[in-house]
Amino acid sequence: MTEEPQAATAALPAPVPASPVPAVLARRDARGPRRGRAAALAQGTAALWRRWLGFCAAAGAAAGVLWWLIAPGGAFHGDSTDHATWFARDAVLAILLVAGGIISAVLAMGGRRRTRMGGSAQSPLIAVVLAVAGAAGAVIAWRTGVFAGDLFHKPPADMASPSMVFSLRSGSILLLWPLASSVVVFAWSLISYSFVPAATAPRVAQEPAAD
Repeated sequence: MTEEPQAATAALPAPVPASPVPAVLARRDARGPRRGRAAALAQGTAALWRRWLGFCAAAGAAAGVLWWLIAPGGAFHGDSTDHATWFARDAVLAILLVAGGIISAVLAMGGRRRTRMGGSAQSPLIAVVLAVAGAAGAVIAWRTGVFAGDLFHKPPADMASPSMVFSLRSGSILLLWPLASSVVVFAWSLISYSFVPAATAPRVAQEPAAD
């Protein structure tokens, strides 16, 4: 009676060992998620560039038209041949460019927060994108306002200075848009990094007091 189970056990075939996964396939499986993350990151970066270049270009064109409408020597008031209006004309464009930089930076950082794109690697990227797009928007605003002035104004015959037509005297004003956006991104990131970690820090579980 005791020999039959032993004989049946000996008759069973030996288990076939599972074939190991080839090293090449293992490397491909490990490399797949990395390629997917890199492709998604590249697509997100390209979309970020397209979004803010388009936004700043449109906002710059609108700012240029607004500059020509409300600045002294523009569409409705002031004389461009009066040198007393030249500083005010540049100051109006400076205010519009600062407002454009602040608005674009606030929208960009707020959109990053809503879409959960936060992180230490995102703020430098957004700052660079907004700086380049803001510089392009500032140049578009300047050229749009000057084009409107050339289109609707007739320069005087005895023009002693190019500033007698609707133009910009101080070219450094164009740096105000990217500068304002960079300051807002820096301040936003500094405030976020100062308060968010303290609010989201994991709570330490309290051990019950010993009897």
